[in-house]
Amino acid sequence: MARRPLRRAAAAAVAAAAVAAAATTALLPHPAAGAPTDGTPWFYEGPSGPEHWHALDDKFTACGAGDRQSPINVVVSPPVATQWTMHNLARPGPGALAAAPGPANVPLACDDAGPCGVLRWHNATYALVDVHVHVPAEHTMNGRAYPLEVHFVHASADTQEIAVVGVLFDFVGGGQTPHPVLQRLLDAKAAAANVSIPGAAPAAAAVPAAEAAADDDNEGPRVAINTTEWEAVVRPGSGFCHLEGSLTTPPCTEGLSWFLQAEVLPVSRVQVSAFTAIRNAAPTEGNARPLQDTNGREVVCYGPVAELAAAGAASRASPSPSPSPPSSGAAVATRPPASPRRRP
Repeated sequence: MARRPLRRAAAAAVAAAAVAAAATTALLPHPAAGAPTDGTPWFYEGPSGPEHWHALDDKFTACGAGDRQSPINVVVSPPVATQWTMHNLARPGPGALAAAPGPANVPLACDDAGPCGVLRWHNATYALVDVHVHVPAEHTMNGRAYPLEVHFVHASADTQEIAVVGVLFDFVGGGQTPHPVLQRLLDAKAAAANVSIPGAAPAAAAVPAAEAAADDDNEGPRVAINTTEWEAVVRPGSGFCHLEGSLTTPPCTEGLSWFLQAEVLPVSRVQVSAFTAIRNAAPTEGNARPLQDTNGREVVCYGPVAELAAAGAASRASPSPSPSPPSSGAAVATRPPASPRRRP
């Protein structure tokens, strides 16, 4: 008899995740260059680049007129609550992430088998709906730029609000240290696109057989991230900084809650180059929006004092080294320079 409530709870969790995903369909654009086939095209450079997004479509007005735009330079401040860490904020779920087949410029989306993760903030619960990568990183920390940033996008089924966890990655040990979970995401995207690139496994062996099976609806390979793997990216003991912001791609919708993890993780130069190559982009073309004005926004940090202080000191110590070409000879993108915002 005790199993029925558990089954009902599991079904409710799956339904909530589905509702959350549906609620944000109209809000979440493709995070790579381009747009949905029925939308207005936009890119990261040229006449359809970030400086012109606001003029491309009436729906993109916030890209120029908004005053809570993302990304920004996050200045790490003394924490207001030392006991709050990423462990209190975000937790993994039993669902899997599906890599869409095709051009591989779309996020890995949570499939309908169950919630992929949850974020709890101010008595609200958000379900993880997709994961995507920006090369170079969009946010900076204390003025330092990083080569890669992963966004974990969560949505609330109740309020249709969005909360995003940003995790920064940097080159460690000369950029020769790959991150294992990033590699699994990279392999899945390569398999879905049916391409072979440096740093990714061959398409046929990109993910374990149990995950790689595609359904009749032509979904791509799935990546089930277990608790141990999740904690290798969203670090339980790490502090984080919170701010209000926007989508970093058109339509640049504001009102999002952003959480930037204080702990920076390792990534290899080959992985960074591979994430660029899989988007069919030029080696030096990134998918990062330039920094936006803070306009007096408050950044509030949480977590252990020593851990946040270390993150701040590391960011202030020296500018991030410019990504240099990996051994394969392919170049990687550097952080786009900040530029004045233009209003329509």
